[in-house]
Amino acid sequence: MVSRFSATTVKTHRLGLDNGGMSSTVSFLFVSFMLFSSIGYLYTCMVYKNINVNNYGCEEDSEGSWAIGVFYGDSPFSLQPIEDMNVWENMSSSWPVANPVVTCGSVSGSGFPSNFVADPFLYVQGDVLYMFFETKNPITMQGDIGAARSIDNGASWQQLGVVLDEEWHLSYPFVFDYDGQIYMMPEGSKKGDLRLYRAVEFPLKWELEKIILKRPLIDSFIMEYESRVLAFRVGP
Repeated sequence: MVSRFSATTVKTHRLGLDNGGMSSTVSFLFVSFMLFSSIGYLYTCMVYKNINVNNYGCEEDSEGSWAIGVFYGDSPFSLQPIEDMNVWENMSSSWPVANPVVTCGSVSGSGFPSNFVADPFLYVQGDVLYMFFETKNPITMQGDIGAARSIDNGASWQQLGVVLDEEWHLSYPFVFDYDGQIYMMPEGSKKGDLRLYRAVEFPLKWELEKIILKRPLIDSFIMEYESRVLAFRVGP
């Protein structure tokens, strides 16, 4: 299109010279050039504006395809899926609620590409539910720790993005309280140790508190029992 337009303008310019209308012809060519340049610029902006990280995510992954669901019950023996609990009655969601509640699509759609989500941990703060989970980055092909928040008993979840990202794979974000602080102990066995992070701006900002053990432990968690702290892990 550009080459044909250029050829036409050259021909018109010559005709203008022959007819003595050099000034008007040059003006016409200049205005036409600016018009077509503006149109081309706007088109380029529109095209490249749509090319962003949101186009990544939910790609085929060798680890499989995973999503997160929520179940309710008065005890571990009476759990029911969220769609059976009528949590949609308050109309906080735009459609009937059903599992899964967090998927690679919901995370990727919020601007954080994800192939899958897994290993969810809930943290309750008043009437607000916080969910921390592994999200598989399709670009780096490693796990990061994502977070989401619900203010309607799990009916809908606001994606908060990636809250912990290291140079190695992270998963299993075990979150707990201790001595007035909130901690996270994610699985990071690729680094060869077990690390403890403390929330400095919950739930979005965490900093390394301590390297607990210099061993590549998998899916570890901590609990208190008779005034002692016990750590359970999988690994050598």
